Amino acid sequence: HVGQIGMQAFLEVHESELGRARILCLRGLGSGTLDAPADEGLFRLRRADPALLDAAIEAGTESTRLRSVQSAAAVALVHSRPAATLAGLDERAAVAGQSSPGDGVTQIDEATLARSIDVAARIVEVVTGEPDAARERPPLRGGQGSP
Repeated sequence: HVGQIGMQAFLEVHESELGRARILCLRGLGSGTLDAPADEGLFRLRRADPALLDAAIEAGTESTRLRSVQSAAAVALVHSRPAATLAGLDERAAVAGQSSPGDGVTQIDEATLARSIDVAARIVEVVTGEPDAARERPPLRGGQGSP
């Protein structure tokens, strides 16, 4: 899975910079209903970070239909990093657009995407206890906007 390879590479480069950071993976946002699955992984399930899950509920996730998801958060959890996923679910309770022929930008509803962004930002605020925390962080070394 490409996202898992990307998370592995991210952790290899930035592990020393992360401190106590939590990782919130975003999947299928912009369509469907929002969910924060309790478990991560495909064959060996790992429990998502309880603080992120509680924050997702407080922030207004709309569903708890998805029991587990295969996402990059599973890689972070293997590396003992607190992580969870915020996912948009379709009518089948699957990650919206995941590996489907119709997956693309035409499937994105702007109002749903805006709501998803607000919920993700609220999760960060709840977990950190800081208003606007999601909007005030500098980029990691090597990221856009850094020297």
